[in-house]
Amino acid sequence: MFLLKNERNLSKILFGVVVILIGYGILMMYSASALLAKSQFNNNTHFLIKQLYWLIIGFLAFFLSFSISYENIKRFIYLLLCTSIVGLIVPYFIENGGTTNRWLIINGRNWLTTSDFGKLALICFVSYYADKYSNRLDDFKFLMLTLTPVLGLVLGLIIFQPDYSTFMIISLIVFTQLCIAGLGYKYMMSIVASGIIGSFIMILSYPHVKRRAFQFFSGMDVQQFPSVIAMGHGGWKGVGLGSSIMKNGHISAVHTDFIIPIIGEELGFFMGPFLVFSLFLILFIVGLNIAKNSKDKFGFFLAVGITINFITYFLINSAYSINLLPTTGLPMPFISYGGSHTIFNLINIGILMNIHKKSISKNFHQNIIYE
Repeated sequence: MFLLKNERNLSKILFGVVVILIGYGILMMYSASALLAKSQFNNNTHFLIKQLYWLIIGFLAFFLSFSISYENIKRFIYLLLCTSIVGLIVPYFIENGGTTNRWLIINGRNWLTTSDFGKLALICFVSYYADKYSNRLDDFKFLMLTLTPVLGLVLGLIIFQPDYSTFMIISLIVFTQLCIAGLGYKYMMSIVASGIIGSFIMILSYPHVKRRAFQFFSGMDVQQFPSVIAMGHGGWKGVGLGSSIMKNGHISAVHTDFIIPIIGEELGFFMGPFLVFSLFLILFIVGLNIAKNSKDKFGFFLAVGITINFITYFLINSAYSINLLPTTGLPMPFISYGGSHTIFNLINIGILMNIHKKSISKNFHQNIIYE
């Protein structure tokens, strides 16, 4: 009964961590963005108000995904997958006045990045596939005929938006899911080889990817250098909330991609990056425990995929903020400003908590029968 009691608290811990991260994020996002909002929109709460708006929508989506059984995803998996593919294709036929096709534009406004939807759909599909065909994951020919076309289509549409960062993230998540499921060595090596070759092709084909790689390896990245200075300026205790110097035009995207350096500068290492790291570590541990206690393989693979998604974003955002990786433009979950990723992050949390709810229900009934 003690173990069952601990298991029942997993959702509470997860939700508590997410609420703390969101509250922390709102505070720091406002601190980082106030001057920028004032200069661009003559309203220092512009980004704050928009983020609160997205959070309202996100929590509505969270309650919906938490209320509907995750098992229904299996029933509608191909509808979900096809809808995401259509969503990835539609932006190519919409005039957005830019050079990318990442956004679903409605009435002239950017609403959602379609790759976020594609990522969720692919995580769900791979979870379904690993569950249904668990005994054929070492059959190279079968995988090439049934799995590769789906992965190739979705990932191909994302990479040609172009959204190389999200492409790499999804590839890593899917690869991890499949490896845990028992993916055959031959197919595993083919994915690794394709990833290495594809990375070189992307670097050579897309100027912005090539530029970021060159700047990183040459030590000339104009975004990362001041972000490292900001972290050093903050030291252990920080310069004080709202007192960052580097956010005053020295670092771009201070409320999105590079919010961690501002947090480190203002709050210091302990109340800044270390606190954020601790919260994500708890999220990671809770997510894996939910996966371990899930009532079926589908729930297990889905929980693993969602958990890996959060941790990968956290690690990559943190790494490029301190010059350990090339700049990717990936947001920090629950902390960075942005509507699309905020909504889908909360949907993912809802699914994760629903998996836990179903596992608790199953364990409760099993205990009743046993007793």
